[in-house]
Amino acid sequence: MKYYMNRHMVELIRKTPYKSTALPKKLSKILEEGIVGIDNCLFFRCFYEANSHINQRDFEDNTSYENFINEFHLDDYCRKGTLNYVFKFVDRLDKLNKEKDVPISITAYVSYDNEDFTFSFVTSHEGEKHWIEFNDIDDYQQPLMIIEI
Repeated sequence: MKYYMNRHMVELIRKTPYKSTALPKKLSKILEEGIVGIDNCLFFRCFYEANSHINQRDFEDNTSYENFINEFHLDDYCRKGTLNYVFKFVDRLDKLNKEKDVPISITAYVSYDNEDFTFSFVTSHEGEKHWIEFNDIDDYQQPLMIIEI
């Protein structure tokens, strides 16, 4: 995995004490339900099924569609989302992806708005831009991390 962070995320990581902790059950359940490939896109199964009324054609491209469906707030799935949970979640997502017959290149996005962590992931689509360009990461005023899985 490769990690890219803006200076705000680096500072947040420096201030966050490491705790070895189990992933909360609700976060684990997202991963246990798995990921599903639909129309050249990859989704967390639970979010795709909950949003099956949302159509791919409503989005500019596949990257926007994946990001919309896969984005969630950690605090919705645990008492207090922390960076410790983020790193454990990413590690488990990586393992889940590697269990597939043909692992897919995943780019995860983690941001923090002083109250809550937001997580999303997209896959690479030919002819489409990254959701957030790596070179632009320092332009963001909130802590931001991009992880290539």
